[in-house]
Amino acid sequence: MKNSPQKNGAFDHLVGQRVAAVTFIWEYYQLLIGTETLTIYAHPQIVVANQTIAHGDPGYRDTLCERIGAEAIETVDTDEQLAIALSDGSRILVSFRPEDRVSGGPESLVATNPKGRLMVVGDSE
Repeated sequence: MKNSPQKNGAFDHLVGQRVAAVTFIWEYYQLLIGTETLTIYAHPQIVVANQTIAHGDPGYRDTLCERIGAEAIETVDTDEQLAIALSDGSRILVSFRPEDRVSGGPESLVATNPKGRLMVVGDSE
């Protein structure tokens, strides 16, 4: 990944897939998009109607869960974040910055799929 947005980026394979599940776990989140599981070790932000909703804001969990069923129409990844644009007009933003990690661990995101593909975004990338 680079500082500028990537076309043909690492997450383009998510385009055309639907958000199938959102799971809240003690120090991380999981998003199932198509058959890909994104394990996220930072609080994702959701942008809806030009309003950014962050962890701790009223309705945060509901807003994230309301993305279930929406299709990923574009992904943009940089060194700083992954932005997933959805068919409902919203975007999910996942920070890759170490200071935004919930548990202070080495990973920001781990992506896995049933075919054994694994991608880790973190300090050792």
